[in-house]
Amino acid sequence: MWLGYVRVFVFHMNGWCQTFVYVSYVTSFLSVWLVVGFTVERYVAVCHPLRRHDMCTLRRAKMVVGALVTFSLLFYSFGAWTSGLTLDGETTACVCLPRYVKFVTIMNNFDTVVTLVIPMLTIVALNTRIVCATTRFQGSPAPSKPRRQLSSLSAASAVAAAVSPTRILLSETSTERRVWSSAHSRSQAKITKMLLAVSTTFVLLNLPSHAIRVHFFVVGIVDATYRPSRELLVAQEVSTLVYYCNFAVNFFLYSLCGDNFRKALRALGTKCRYRADRRSYCQRYKMAATSTFVSNVQETLTAVEL
Repeated sequence: MWLGYVRVFVFHMNGWCQTFVYVSYVTSFLSVWLVVGFTVERYVAVCHPLRRHDMCTLRRAKMVVGALVTFSLLFYSFGAWTSGLTLDGETTACVCLPRYVKFVTIMNNFDTVVTLVIPMLTIVALNTRIVCATTRFQGSPAPSKPRRQLSSLSAASAVAAAVSPTRILLSETSTERRVWSSAHSRSQAKITKMLLAVSTTFVLLNLPSHAIRVHFFVVGIVDATYRPSRELLVAQEVSTLVYYCNFAVNFFLYSLCGDNFRKALRALGTKCRYRADRRSYCQRYKMAATSTFVSNVQETLTAVEL
């Protein structure tokens, strides 16, 4: 949208206008709910370690991500057909079409609940439980048994759960601390810290923009003639900048706090470099083969002439 300030009006072109609005809705929703999904996964892993191996599986993670993507693509499709170009003085602008203003207002209010209220409450509540559980277990005395025996205990508990769920539920309270020590390795602790950093940053960077948005919504219901002050509009612009920072900062948070993310990033770089080297090798091989072929042809023609 801000490219218009530097005289690049790609956002205000038909086709691009609808695409940008639609993609913005979809990616904003996914940015929020992927963090929520990550938070729920960490909550299960930290607060219910006996259920982690059953609930936090790769297949289930793929299903959750696929469901979120499908829902966002379908639900926010209105962004494509409610947006269009209208004349704003001597220029055209990408805005909501006048005949859909009421409908888009309702959908935006619903979007505020879906991308702010529910995720914010969920993340704050689950993060509080995670921090409390982590503090409680880290503050408990270290177990006297070796790690190998604790691993055996965890495996035995899993077998007992499959054979007799009632028995394992009764013994869960007495063995919870020992099972947690074996089920949560150092990598799990690092993942939990990364989650707390990402989700806390999300709350802090999203809250100002959405708070002003909720303020406009509530005051607009009470007073239909309400017009925001200049100071409030400036605050909205600043909070929007802070809100946009949330989308840019996640990569750096994952890079700083996530070992698995850095490993995957290095693997991706190695793979791309291997492909580039292979293409370069193929090109050099083709050039060498072509040069050899041309030399052979020239030698053959020279021999024929002689």
